[in-house]
Amino acid sequence: MAEKPKEQLASKETISTSQAGATCLEQSPQQVMMLFSIGPVQEFIAQARKTRDLWFGSYLLAELAKAAAIAFTEHGGDLIFPASNQIQAASNSPYSKVASVANKVLGIIATDDPRAVALAIRRAVDLKWRDYASQAEQLLNQKINHGIWKRQIKDVIEFYAVWNRMDKPYKNVLEDTEGLMAARKTLKDFRQNDPAAIYGDIKSTLDGGRESVLYKERYEEYSRYGIKNREALDAISMVKRLSRYTLEEREFKSVCDVAFQSFITKIGEPDARIRQIQAGVIGYYEELKAKYSNDFKLTEKEISQYDTRLFYENRMEEFVAEKAIKSLSQDEQTKYVQCFTEELRTFYAKIGIEPTPYYAFLMCDGDRIGKQLRKLQTPEEHKNFTKSLSEFAEKAEEVIRNYNGQLVYSGGDDVMAYLPLNSCLLAVDELRRQFGIKMAEAFPDSVEQGTTPTLSVGLAIVHMLEMLEDARKLALSAEKAAKQERNALALHFQKRHGGDALKFTISFDADPITNIGEIQALYRKGTISYGFAYELRSLYKEYQALLPKQTSEHGVRWKTNIKELLNYEVARLIAKKHSDKAKADQAVQEVLPLFRDIKGEPEEVVHQFAQVAEQFIVAVTLVKEGDPYEQDDTHTAS
Repeated sequence: MAEKPKEQLASKETISTSQAGATCLEQSPQQVMMLFSIGPVQEFIAQARKTRDLWFGSYLLAELAKAAAIAFTEHGGDLIFPASNQIQAASNSPYSKVASVANKVLGIIATDDPRAVALAIRRAVDLKWRDYASQAEQLLNQKINHGIWKRQIKDVIEFYAVWNRMDKPYKNVLEDTEGLMAARKTLKDFRQNDPAAIYGDIKSTLDGGRESVLYKERYEEYSRYGIKNREALDAISMVKRLSRYTLEEREFKSVCDVAFQSFITKIGEPDARIRQIQAGVIGYYEELKAKYSNDFKLTEKEISQYDTRLFYENRMEEFVAEKAIKSLSQDEQTKYVQCFTEELRTFYAKIGIEPTPYYAFLMCDGDRIGKQLRKLQTPEEHKNFTKSLSEFAEKAEEVIRNYNGQLVYSGGDDVMAYLPLNSCLLAVDELRRQFGIKMAEAFPDSVEQGTTPTLSVGLAIVHMLEMLEDARKLALSAEKAAKQERNALALHFQKRHGGDALKFTISFDADPITNIGEIQALYRKGTISYGFAYELRSLYKEYQALLPKQTSEHGVRWKTNIKELLNYEVARLIAKKHSDKAKADQAVQEVLPLFRDIKGEPEEVVHQFAQVAEQFIVAVTLVKEGDPYEQDDTHTAS
């Protein structure tokens, strides 16, 4: 491809300069700090129907950032962010495993023409994007509207570049450069778009601002690529959707796969009844293979490898469309969906339980990172910090994998992933611990000062049929709630079919993961019931309503007795659930220690009691929704 003249290219680039960096640089090379930002973040990440679309949006941004970083080093630049070891790993393989680089590049370079460097980096980013787009276009060949495709592909990437001379202390130059980038992003680029049809083009279902590149008469061919009937997709959405076929083969779990992990874990327990269910699962799959292996790809031999869509009625249509050995008409697809659905209903009627359709969507972010960055005095200190973030990103991938989840993105202190309900809190606890270790290594002085950066985590409990954009927004709202308190866990859960929303935020200083684990153990053995957790909520709300009505005289009495009074209330609620006094007394001895740390003024006691009560609700909800034996609420204390 012929290179555009420099003047023409420069007129179209979204490049900013500082006055010091652009107009006062002398002809001899000088040390210049350069900062690049690549987007659009929201379009690449948020607009997704499938989890792989969501992952590829993050992955693509990371790959574009890596391309920018590699080009910068090839021009003699010294990378500060991202870490050079991340980029070295990327350059050794055409496709890395995870989106592990944020969408910005920071470095220092000796140059007398930073603008030329910025244009070269811009070209490298653009070529990387066009490479991905070209692979998807070639796969579809004549099955798409190429005119719309080319128009949309060339006007996607947002690229910002700013720079400053290194003529002040490092931290001042860094602050000025970041200020320039913030200012640049407030400006808008007004480019002339190629005209679309005046009317008649169908809009994309994922991006209403773009037209679909698909032809309505070719949907039977599109179904093999995971495109549903009448699903309209623009070029950018198609590049994401086709990544499954254009990238090297790699395992990627869907939300269906992750939700099913709770079921797999359960049927792996050493219990006679569970072993019978495990045998039933194997028998069900083997029967499907015997009946349908000539028409569908059914070759898995172990439960952990099974196509989990065959265990969820609402995913049968997707399985049939994607796993058919030959193209099927719409009528044939409908017939097979009905057959598989009947097989599944018969199977569940036989074993008496079903896997949960819920999973946990996780988003987390570091606290006080900016404050620590402003203390950095040299590029070496900044590189050390970047290296720690890089190591945490790698550790995050390992943690999510160890707890049977799927990592979507891990760039520095930001992590996005989804996990099974039965292991999501354990993963949260390990992520928080690993982040603390890496930040203590990066900022050793902060340990003694008590200012080590912490991690705030948002969890959304989501039904697999919820739109991914809605799931991401729910997780983001939980993350924001956690960030308000800092070093906190926030959990948001809204059942798909209505009911009270669960919103819970608590500091990690209160050790909520350990407490919730202890509560879940009590629930599983029948010491407490599902209803008991909600009665605790009613109890603290009653006391919250009473607090403002107390006279000063009553306030003195409550100051000394309110905790003891609440303990009696808890014992009373437990006694209601146990007809046997000995069992009730034993249950009280096991439950009351969970309220042991409550102390202070009446308002503080009631607030702390409320926090513990909400932990009871979170604990039993995760078990009830994640354990197939608990979904009918038959597990009550007696």
